Amino acid sequence: MQNSRRTFLIGSIAASAVAATGTAEAAVPSGGDLTVSAAPSGGWLDVRADYGARGDGTSDDTAAVQAAIDAGGQGSTVYFPPGTYLLSRPLVLAKGVTLRGDWAPHFAPRTGMTASHLFPGPGFTGSALITVNRPPDARPGYEGSALGGGPRLSGLALNGQQRSNAAGGPIDGVLLAADARDVAMEHVTAWHFTGNGVTSLGAGGLQFHQVVSSTNGGHGFAAPNGLLDADLHECYAQGNDGSGFLLASPNAVVLTGCRSEWNREHGYLVTGTCASLVLAGCFTDRSGRDGYHLLTAAGSHPVQLLGCLAKRDGRLDGAGSAGFSVAGTPAAPGVPLAPGGGALLTGCSVYTGVDDDGAGTRSPAYGVSASLLASYHLVTVTGGQFMGTVRPFRDQAAAVVRHSGATGITDLGPAGGGWQQDRSDTHVVNGAKGTDRDVQFWSRGAAPRWTLRVDSAPESGGNSGSDLRLLRHDDAGNVLDAPLSVDRATGQVALGQGLRVREGANARLGTVTLSGGRAQVATTAVTANSRILLTVQQPGGTTTGAVWVADRTPGSSFTVQGAPGDASLVAWMIVEPA
Repeated sequence: MQNSRRTFLIGSIAASAVAATGTAEAAVPSGGDLTVSAAPSGGWLDVRADYGARGDGTSDDTAAVQAAIDAGGQGSTVYFPPGTYLLSRPLVLAKGVTLRGDWAPHFAPRTGMTASHLFPGPGFTGSALITVNRPPDARPGYEGSALGGGPRLSGLALNGQQRSNAAGGPIDGVLLAADARDVAMEHVTAWHFTGNGVTSLGAGGLQFHQVVSSTNGGHGFAAPNGLLDADLHECYAQGNDGSGFLLASPNAVVLTGCRSEWNREHGYLVTGTCASLVLAGCFTDRSGRDGYHLLTAAGSHPVQLLGCLAKRDGRLDGAGSAGFSVAGTPAAPGVPLAPGGGALLTGCSVYTGVDDDGAGTRSPAYGVSASLLASYHLVTVTGGQFMGTVRPFRDQAAAVVRHSGATGITDLGPAGGGWQQDRSDTHVVNGAKGTDRDVQFWSRGAAPRWTLRVDSAPESGGNSGSDLRLLRHDDAGNVLDAPLSVDRATGQVALGQGLRVREGANARLGTVTLSGGRAQVATTAVTANSRILLTVQQPGGTTTGAVWVADRTPGSSFTVQGAPGDASLVAWMIVEPA
C-alpha cells in the first residue's frame, strides 16, 4: 500500500509539473519589463533512486545530492529516503528547490532518533552543511531580490557530529547568505555542530516553523548582521554554548511560541538598532545568564514582549542575572544618546528555581533589570509576576521604569524563609535618583493640566532629596507654579499659593462675633486635643484685643471669651496635632 501510494503521489506531482511548464515565461511583478524563463520543473527528485546517492554513512554523497538540487526547477522537491548522507562540502541552494526528509527529531541526542541524517564527513571543506545563496534570477532591489528563489528545507535532520572543518574552523548547520531571500524551514533539526545551528548573515523574508537547534558549539539561531522580515514560530533552542537566539538589528521580526532552554549564554540576545521586534508567548528556562537580554543601540524602538516567561535563568551568573535585562549601548564619548530603545513587557513573568535535580544556584537574582538607559528610553512592566533572589526589580538606569499591576516577589530560598511578596497590583514609577518621575493628568490628549512629581533633588543620605511636588500647568501645558511641595528630609509641607479651608456647618474654619465678650461656636470638628487658633478680624465694643478659648465640648462646640463688653469679629481655625 505504501509503494502504491508513493507511486500515485509522484505521478500526480509530475503531472502537475508538466502542466505548470505550459507557460515559458513569467512576468515580474512590481513594474519593469524584465522577464525570466521558467526553469524546467523536475518534480520529485529522489537522491538515491534518481541520482545514485548511497546514504550508507561512508560514501561521499555530495555530488549526487548537489546534482539533484541543480537539476530541480522552481517548486521541485529533492527527497532524501531514510539513510545517513555524508557530505564533504556544503550543499548550495539558490533557486526555489525544497530539500525534504521525513526525520527531524525533537531531542535527537536523547531520543536516539538519529538513524537518518545529513552530516559533515572528515576533512569537510566549508563553513556550513547547507548554504543558501541569492537566487540566480534575482533582480536589484528588495522586492525583486527573491525572484526565482524561495528554497525550502523540510523534515531534515542535520548532525554536526561535533566536527570542525578541514581548516579547524567551526561548521554551522544552515547558513543563509546576506542576500538570500524568501527562505522557509519547517521541521528541521540541527544538533552537535561546532558553530551555530542556523546562521543568517542578513537574509530576509524568512519563515521558520518548528525548527530545532540543540547542543551546538555556537548559538542556536544567529543573525549577527541584521534580520529583516522574519517569522519564527515554535522554534526551539536547547543546550547551545552560545545564546538560544541572537537577533541583531531586527526589523519586522516576530517570534511566537519559541523556546530557549539550558543555553550557556542568554536565552534571547537582542543587539544593535531595533526597528521592530515582537516576542509573543516565548519561553526561557535555565539560561546561563539572562533570559531575555535586550542590549539595543541608541535610536532603537522598544522591544515588544507579550506573555513571555523567564524561568530559572542565570544558573551560571546568579549574582547579576535577570529574567529580563533591558540595557542601552553607550554612545561614543561626547555623543549624546538618541531617543529610543527599551522594552514593553505586557503580561510577562519571571520564576526563580534551581536545576531539575535540585542542585545548582537558585536564580535569577532579579526579575527585571534596567541599566545604561537615558531618561527618554522607555521601559514599562504591565501585569505579571516577577521574582528574584535579591529583589524583583533593579532599576539602575536614568530611564523611568513604569510598573503597573505587577506582583514582585523576593525568593530567599528554603533556608531564608521562602517567598517574600514585595508588592502586588501597584502602580510604580521608578527611576534613578536625580531624575524627575512624573504622573500626569491630561485633557483630551492635548496637554498636561497637573503633574505629580518626585523631583530631581540630589540624594546624599539622611532621607534627603526626591521631594514631592504638585505642578499646575496652563492651557498649553507649561508649568505655572507648584501649589504644593513636601520635603522628603523633614516632611514639611510648603503651600506655594497659600491655603484655603472651606467654611460652613461643622467646619474647621469660620468667624464669630462676640456678644458681651463671649460667643459659642457649634461644630462637630472640635476634639479634646484640638488646637483652636483665634485672631481678631475687626475690633468692636470694649476690647483689649485678647481672646481665648474658655471651654469646649468635644464633638459639639467651644466658647470664645474676650473682655467684658467685647463685640469683636473673631476668626477661628481648628487643627489637630500629628
